[in-house]
Amino acid sequence: PVPPRGDAVTVAPGAQYRAGPLYRAFLGSGYRDLWTTPITVEVADLDVLAGGLTPVRVGGGMTTRTLHLDGADRRRYVFRSVDKEPADLLEDFIGTPIEAILRDQISSFNPAGALVVASLLDAVDVLHVTPRLVVVPDDPRLGEFREEFAGMLAIYEERPDDPPPGSVAFAGSDEIAQADRLFELFEEDPRHHVASRELLRARLIDLLVGDRDRSTNNHLWARFDDGAGGFVWRPIPRDRDQAFVRFDGILKGLARNYEVRLVTFGDEYSSIVGLTRNAWDIDRSFLTDISRSEWLETVEEVKRLLTDDVIDRAVRMLPAGHFEVLAPELTRSLRSRRDRLDEAAEDYYRVVFRYADLHGSDENETVSVERLAGDSLRVTFGAGSPGARAYQRTFAPGETREVRLYLYGGDDQVTVTGEGRNLIRLQAVGGGGRDRFIDRSSTGPGANGFYDPDASSEVVSGPGTRWHERRVERPFSWHEEDRTLDWGHSWLPEPRFAYDGDRGLVLSAGLTHTRYAFLRDPYSSQMHARVGWSFG
Repeated sequence: PVPPRGDAVTVAPGAQYRAGPLYRAFLGSGYRDLWTTPITVEVADLDVLAGGLTPVRVGGGMTTRTLHLDGADRRRYVFRSVDKEPADLLEDFIGTPIEAILRDQISSFNPAGALVVASLLDAVDVLHVTPRLVVVPDDPRLGEFREEFAGMLAIYEERPDDPPPGSVAFAGSDEIAQADRLFELFEEDPRHHVASRELLRARLIDLLVGDRDRSTNNHLWARFDDGAGGFVWRPIPRDRDQAFVRFDGILKGLARNYEVRLVTFGDEYSSIVGLTRNAWDIDRSFLTDISRSEWLETVEEVKRLLTDDVIDRAVRMLPAGHFEVLAPELTRSLRSRRDRLDEAAEDYYRVVFRYADLHGSDENETVSVERLAGDSLRVTFGAGSPGARAYQRTFAPGETREVRLYLYGGDDQVTVTGEGRNLIRLQAVGGGGRDRFIDRSSTGPGANGFYDPDASSEVVSGPGTRWHERRVERPFSWHEEDRTLDWGHSWLPEPRFAYDGDRGLVLSAGLTHTRYAFLRDPYSSQMHARVGWSFG
């Protein structure tokens, strides 16, 4: 039974995750010691919190049960389950031993990690909500949701949203939007832009805490006037369920060769690709206006702000029972990762800029591309309409292999000038409207690719021009299952065994190497290698 609201109760977040040494060796220790350690938690008082909370609907993502509530203070709040249900993975395995194993892997998550992350974000001036650990009361105010949520250990936090008329939005913003809406606004109106260095600070904290799940669903965006007739959008990272995640154990270590997102938090960084893969649709769109010097300055700024005292205060946000178990180890790991943050950030710089995506809008735009001495490439967007930001950045051949320019609607013009080797390829993609592609550069064959679905678009060719009359879809769907990569490569191990009367037992091991490239769907090339032995 749940005690009266406002009281405290002692609970173990997940006693079912207890396991012995052999099981831990194969399927991981994760945070089993935290899930099975009793902690004292406040029972939420629905009459007091936010002046009174009224449940309105159930929500949540792939693993979290979420109850949305309206506060009497005219803001919105949520109770988010600490324990999870990997529903997206269980569907095909109900009633099998695999179901139990998948459920058990929630033990890889830190049940109170979100409390630590909020304090770190505060130190580097990134917008965030402040989560609290509570037990949902057995209260008649829950109404139809009482049976499902009463007694649940939950994270209680504000859900940033557009408030009713006459109320102030989250952090004094003018509007709150999700990522899909943000992409639409950016395409329609060039006056909108992202606070890119703030987004980079947020991503550096994600690297620091090993949070691999920073997809479009795990960000909200707050709009402010930029003082120059435009609008700046600040990120609001949310849903910190996978901060400090530990996918350890022998089996997950083997699986990591196939799925790099099975990262493990520790003193050193796991694969930067694995840590950031879910954030690429955001970062490869919104971080490309940051120069290398600005990137390095931001990294040093974050390292300077994350003092030992800041880290100590953040770790103290853990519940007392968890602090006693984890504090020395977590503090050591955070300090170590902070000290090496520049190395991780350098790896991520290469992820963002190796194949750089630049986006225009539906306005008429003029783009200048200059091939400079040293084979670098400078891209300049005109400011266009009042309030729109001008864009200029120089890409170096040691850092960037390809620049992809997406122009969308409007009558756009791209002019390429200069000379040099084609160490950085240009891919310019037109959209609606009548576009002009003018190549006045003298460079190697295939250096400048132009793509447009409109046969009436004008092309002035040079020695490096490649012209393609075709439609190219907008690359804003990384999180969708059917989205294929357009850069990089992957390795897939393929162990197999078989038996028949002629060959007997056959054991084999194989590797599949896949390369991805621009407009190559589902891949650019694929190579299979296999070796085996027959015992018959």
